[in-house]
Parts: sequence; structure tokens; C-alpha cells
Amino acid sequence: VIQIQAGGIISERLFAGEHAFEIGACLLSLVTMLYIMIGGMRSVAWTDALQGALLMTGMLLAGLAAVAVLGGPSAFFEKVNDLPHTSLSVPGTTGSFTPEKMFTLCIFGALGSMIQPAQWMRFYAAKSAKALRRSAVIFALGLTACFLFGVMLVGLGGQVLYPLAKPNTDGVFEYRLQQDTNTVAATEADLAKRLANGAKPLPHPDVGTGSRDFDQIMVVVLKRHLPELLGPAGLLLGTLIIIAIMAAAMSTADSNLHAMSAVLTRDIYGGVLRPGASEKRRLWVGRGVIAAATVLSLGMVFVSRSSESFDPIGMIMPMSILAIAFSSQLLPVTIDVLFLKRGSRQGAIAGIIAGMLVVLMFSPIPAILTGSDSAVVGLFARLKQLADIGFCGVVVNVTVFALVSLKNKTN
Repeated sequence: VIQIQAGGIISERLFAGEHAFEIGACLLSLVTMLYIMIGGMRSVAWTDALQGALLMTGMLLAGLAAVAVLGGPSAFFEKVNDLPHTSLSVPGTTGSFTPEKMFTLCIFGALGSMIQPAQWMRFYAAKSAKALRRSAVIFALGLTACFLFGVMLVGLGGQVLYPLAKPNTDGVFEYRLQQDTNTVAATEADLAKRLANGAKPLPHPDVGTGSRDFDQIMVVVLKRHLPELLGPAGLLLGTLIIIAIMAAAMSTADSNLHAMSAVLTRDIYGGVLRPGASEKRRLWVGRGVIAAATVLSLGMVFVSRSSESFDPIGMIMPMSILAIAFSSQLLPVTIDVLFLKRGSRQGAIAGIIAGMLVVLMFSPIPAILTGSDSAVVGLFARLKQLADIGFCGVVVNVTVFALVSLKNKTN
């Protein structure tokens, strides 16, 4: 859903027309769906390699462009230094990311992502162990450099060019917030209180009009400032970077669609519903899953576009963090199987179940069953502010895994 929406946003910002968003979203969905259905894992691997190269090049070029637009490194950091305190320190403008939460989220978000089906399948697709090790090193070093010297510079430069807050007559920074259906102003001191009461920060009017429009900043910067800075070369460079953004959307979408199709076809359809199904039949079932998932995602994007009450992006991000937390519960048994080899089967099962139950307590289910004012919900809400939910689950998981395995060995 996120990737399809990104394709629509890019199309809307680049091309004039009443239905530019819809056309861009449909084209990205159609092209991605077709090459997965025709080429399978091989097409996903080749396109991801090309799109990954485009993405990394585009991010670095975008970072350089942001610095150049503001007058070079010295002028860039001088202007960034004048940004509001909340833009340069945790927990940030929204107040969501405390230092403790960011630390554990970065660690367990990365580790949990490695265990997810889309990534796990890549490990078995590698030509050799040497190729796998080499790709891991390139990925870690290359993507980190792109975040530090690309995305971060664009984000900071974008806040200078299109500030979230402006000083009032007293010199105090004021933010534009959306409270229900009204637009209100809040000072930096009142920001946290307003956000706690349900208000959402709004981007600069030139970037977007709604609280969902922050993602458009890169396209706005490229479209408005690169041609002014570099002339025709800036237009060419901006086009390359926007192609890189589209490549990022497609490379993520195709991996997730392929993984979903493989899991449902191999594990559910072939493993449970029709164990004796032929390979050809499984192939067509997998293609049907890809087509259905693409159409469903596209429909969710269009519905969210016309309805303020339906926000799939708002639902998907918490659910993605929850999914990574569940995936993280496979880490202890994976590490033990590959390296330690000291655990037992019963311990692994007990640890995974215990860890998943802990993660489940951080989901919306306890609030639905017991009410949002219950003591249990309040306790886990406070823990959620301090640490990543995957970390909490892994701590319980490892403890139960070790104790049960030790008990089995003793017996």
C-alpha cells in the first residue's frame, strides 16, 4: 500500500492533470504485478539489483543537491543549526521516539527484518556463501552511507527550505497543527501537550495541506530547486532521483508480493489445502494471490485518498512494527540452531510462544478485550514508550528458552 501510494504521489507532483495520482498508482501496480507473475524470483532479484543501484545513487545525489541548494556545506549546517530544538533532538517533533525506544527499535527492527520471509528467501537464492557475505557487507555499508549522506540531508534541508515552524512576533517558534477539522497554532512548549490530545503536525503549505503529506518533501525540493540551480542538468538530475524513488517503491512492493505469494502457495495451499497439487497448479494459484493482493492494495490507496476516516498508512506502520516484533521471536532459536546448538525443541517452542504472547500484549487486542482504561493496558503502554516491543518479547523468549532447555538436559 505504501509503495503504491508513493507512485501516485510522484505522478501527481510531476504531471499536471486531474487523475495523475490514480494513473501513477495504477501503472506502478500493473508493471510490478506483471513482471513478478511472468519472471518470479529471478525477475524480482534482477530488478531489485538494478533498482537498488538506482536508489542508492539517487539518495546520494539528493543529499548533495540539498546541500548545494542551501549554498554549500558551511551555509547548510549554519541554517540547520537555526532550526527549532524539536527538529534536531529526540523525541522529535511528534514526541514519539524516545532515546530508549529508538535504540531498541533500530537493533530489533533490523534483526527482525532479516527473519521476515521476503529477506529469508534471499539467503537461499544466493549463488554461494561468499556472495551472501559480500552482499551483506555492501548492503550494510552502502545503505548506511545513503541514509547519513542522502536521506538525512534532504530531511534537514527540506525543513530549512519549507519550515514546519515559524517564529511569531515574540521570536517563539509556532507549529501548525491539525486538531480534529481545525488548523491551530502551538508553540514549542505546548507542542507535546497538543500532540497528546490528538493533534497532528502539518507540513509547510507548499509541501502539502494534510498531515499525511510530509512524504512529498523530496519531490518538491527536486522539482522546484534543482532546475533553478543547475538548469537543464538539474532537470536531468531531478528526473534520475525521482526514478530512484520509483525504483525503491517497486523493489519493496515486488519483494513483499512475491513472498506473500510463496508463503500462501507453498505453506497454506500446497502444505494444508492441496498437498498433492501439481507444480503448474501451484504456479497459477501464486499468480492469483499476487493479482488479488495488488488489486486489494490499490483499492485501499484509492479509498484512503477519498476518505479522511480511513487511513491505511496509519494502520500499516504500527502493524509493520508489530510484524517485525513477531519476527524477532525467531531470532533466539535461529542463533541457537546456527551457532550455539545448546537448546532443545521444547525450549524453542516454549520460548517462541512466550515471546509472541508478550508481543501480543502490546497490540490493540488487550485494549479491545479489557478496555483502554485497564491497568494491564496502561502498564504495557508505559513499557512501549521505553523500549521496542520486539525487545521485550525477545527478553522473555530467551529466558523461557534457556530455562526449559536446561530443565530438559537435567532430566
